[in-house]
Formats: sequence, structure tokens, C-alpha cells
Amino acid sequence: MSKNVPNISIIIPTYNRAKIISATLESILEQTYQYWECIVVDDNSQDDTTDVVRSFEERDNRFLLISNEHKKGAQGARNTGILHSKYDWIICFDSDNTMHPDMLMNLSSEISDKIDVVQCFSTIVDANTNEVIGEQNWISEGDIDRKSVV
Repeated sequence: MSKNVPNISIIIPTYNRAKIISATLESILEQTYQYWECIVVDDNSQDDTTDVVRSFEERDNRFLLISNEHKKGAQGARNTGILHSKYDWIICFDSDNTMHPDMLMNLSSEISDKIDVVQCFSTIVDANTNEVIGEQNWISEGDIDRKSVV
């Protein structure tokens, strides 16, 4: 793979999401950008979440399931995923969200040696009607090392 193509680690903490995590993982499989790994950290679910995630591991070796032996909470699960990630670029994603098919392609096009952080916006969609019901935009500029973020 070319040095100019950034690899991305997607970290997904999850807990008792067996009924909905398939949509999240399918949206990652549908990415037009292919240079990623997806680490799902199950935070000691009591349902069939691990079985669902294992089925994705079997379909595509870019998926990795890590199971916490005891509950650490979402942030603890994220930290576990980050510790197991192979790549420098990390996306923290939630197990009840879906990615637009071009999300990773669009984000990767912004990555360069001069950038520390790339961010995007979210569109909030009603799951029953597919109607857009809101957006969340984050706009910031500055040198994050000097905490001059606007």
C-alpha cells in the first residue's frame, strides 16, 4: 500500500446491542474507502452481541472483536480498542450509528502530515422514516497543542 494512503482504525465500544449493531457494521463494510480496521470492544454484554460481531469477523478479517471480562464503561472500552489499534488515525464510533458510504473516503482526503485531527459532522435521521431531523456541526480551528481551538 502507498505511504500516501492513510490507514484508519475504527473503535466501537458496545454493550447489549445485538439487535442493532449489524446496521452499524454493515455501514462500515459498505465504505468506498477500504484501508481500515474495525475494533469492536464488547463491554461484557449479556445478550448475543458477541455472536453478531463474530459473524462480521468471519466475513471480513478487518473486523476484530475484543471482549472485556468485566464492564469498563464506554470510555474504558474505547481505551481498550485504542490500545489494540494498528493505525495512527483513529475514529471513535458508536454501536448505534451508521456511516455514510463515503465517510472514510472524505475524511481520509483531509489527512496530511500537517494535520493532527480531522473531524466531520453528523446528520440525525429518524430510524423509522429515514427523515433528516437534525444536524450536528463542529467547527474548530487552531493549534490543539496550545489549546487555541476556537
